[in-house]
Amino acid sequence: MSDLHLASIPTKRSIGWKIYFVILTLLAIFGFVGIFSKPNVGYPEYVNLLTYLIGTVGLAGFVFNRKIWKPVFWRYFVFLDLVISISY
Repeated sequence: MSDLHLASIPTKRSIGWKIYFVILTLLAIFGFVGIFSKPNVGYPEYVNLLTYLIGTVGLAGFVFNRKIWKPVFWRYFVFLDLVISISY
């Protein structure tokens, strides 16, 4: 029996994930800049942008195979982001 576990085997993400990450990062940057140029921006837009930016950080960790925070945080964050997205 081998002591190797699937979690210890490094995985390489495809170029498609990296392109997706770059596109979402650019959208986040433009959204961040655009949100401050509009006078009637409210609390929901700031919350939505904040969750979008945190999600982009999580996507970067996934795409570049880096552990960013604990997995339990990302499980709760995905649920929270889903709730915020639906209610927005």
